Amino acid sequence: MTELPREIIEHYRSIDEGARLTGAVGRLEFLRTQEIVRRHLPAGSLRVLDIGGATGVHAAWLAADGHRVALFDIVDDFRRRTLGAALAAGEQVEWFVLYTEANVEIDITAADALREICVELRRHGITFALARVKQELREDLAAAGLLELMGAGYLYPTLPSVVEAFRRRGKSGTGKERKSGMNDVQSTPAVLEQDQEEPS
Repeated sequence: MTELPREIIEHYRSIDEGARLTGAVGRLEFLRTQEIVRRHLPAGSLRVLDIGGATGVHAAWLAADGHRVALFDIVDDFRRRTLGAALAAGEQVEWFVLYTEANVEIDITAADALREICVELRRHGITFALARVKQELREDLAAAGLLELMGAGYLYPTLPSVVEAFRRRGKSGTGKERKSGMNDVQSTPAVLEQDQEEPS
């Protein structure tokens, strides 16, 4: 593969494309893209390859529409952004939750990145959990040894179920309590999600 020019990599590392597209400046572009793509996609559930998908802002709504989406981006910045978001708040973060509804499968590179994130967060005393994990993704996680590393008890079907588990941490066998001296009012789980509301 031809190496991507450094200026392109630095450009996309310097901005949050998901926030840009869903914020005031890029909202019209985001909605127009949805309208065009939906108009031209064939009916039914499709397998979609989102090339250059960045943080998954388009993969999220495509998955919500019922498609199986695989995201690829040559700017491998997921690990840095994830750890940066989790560690920036310091002692205030006890759990870090990755919202995975847009992800139905992972490759070896993604599995390695998740493994590194899990290990690094644990080193800082932070619990790593996944929300909205679909069966296909769960199977890939198991095959990569990530279920054994994380613990199947840290995969949750919804964001509310994660919040409930966080509130019950230390009171049952399902959650770990970090010895930080902080209470439930002072600390909440940090959630990295794909700019998508939880279905009602």
